[in-house]
Amino acid sequence: MGPQKEVWRIDSISDEARKLLTEWRRAKDKTLWQKAVTVLENRDLPPEDIAKKVERPLSCIQEWIKAFKSNGIEALNPPRKSRSEPKRQAALEQRRKRILEILHTGPRSFGINRSNWNHASIALAYRQQHNEAVSKSTVGRIVRKSGYTMKKARKVLCSPDPEYREKVDLVLHTLQNLEPLDLFFFVDELGPMQVKKYGGRTFVAKNESYTFPQQQKSKGVITMAGALNAVTNQLTWVYGSAKDTAAMIDLIELLFNRHPHSTRIYVTWDSASWHSSNILVDWLDTFNAETQRFGKGPLIYLVPLPTSSQFLDVIEAVFSGMKKAVIHHSDYRSSNEMKAAISLHFAERNAYFLENPRRVGKKIWDLDFFADHEAILSGNYREW
Repeated sequence: MGPQKEVWRIDSISDEARKLLTEWRRAKDKTLWQKAVTVLENRDLPPEDIAKKVERPLSCIQEWIKAFKSNGIEALNPPRKSRSEPKRQAALEQRRKRILEILHTGPRSFGINRSNWNHASIALAYRQQHNEAVSKSTVGRIVRKSGYTMKKARKVLCSPDPEYREKVDLVLHTLQNLEPLDLFFFVDELGPMQVKKYGGRTFVAKNESYTFPQQQKSKGVITMAGALNAVTNQLTWVYGSAKDTAAMIDLIELLFNRHPHSTRIYVTWDSASWHSSNILVDWLDTFNAETQRFGKGPLIYLVPLPTSSQFLDVIEAVFSGMKKAVIHHSDYRSSNEMKAAISLHFAERNAYFLENPRRVGKKIWDLDFFADHEAILSGNYREW
């Protein structure tokens, strides 16, 4: 290297400083590496070449050399200014409070034509309100550190039934007080389901397309009703031509004939019109009167569910599981073939729960879960 100007030459480096500079050179901190190279290679390279090597301006290299010559290695890495200064902390806290106040006020209150906030609109409102500019990134950082995040609203099920609480209490009280010979059934209908090719989730090669036709000729229609025993998890099902009162009478008679030694059969179902029709009520009164007159067979009691409370009718999960197993990704040739697949699925399910007894549902047997009325109204039923 040619002779340097003496002003940019570092005459000596103490052993302690050299050791620390060597550590800086090996560190992952790029700035410390640049400073270490500037000092350690000062006697071999001119400042211009050092500037090219560390990719910093020549003026910056010269400032580092001057600082090292004047005050040693401490001048290259001075302690950062403390952020705990009372005035600075007070200003930051005041800014945070002001931003949160804006966040809890609607944008239209500040003349901003938005129904919800984003970082840019909060920054605009802050500038209008306090005559002080604040960046979007600063707003975002303060909002995050204050525990707020952007979320999409989730639509939940809720019941508008004015007798909601009474009906839920009746269902729970009945379940919790079943006698040994009492039976409790969740009842629901499924259909009409077209017999056609269905889509669904399945394994497909990466380069293979997976489609099914939107317009299809139906090969038949299936409508069915099911009753799920709350204690034994056994399902009783029957196929019919429609979802109506006649189908419900057929299902109740089937339950009656299959359980002649039980004392009472409780049936709970949703608020569909055919579940509370005058024809059904009159028929059931006559049916129970005949049962009492002959003194043989169980009495049938209806335990209606509140309006729009599908989350309480746990049989819907059983139907959903069946559809995933034997309807999705299917292409049955006839309604009889589809019925055979559905029936086999339910028969295998019944056999499983005969060998592995378990009551229906989970939280529905926990009275404490229903203590919070608002939780149920907002659809808090995911643990079922």
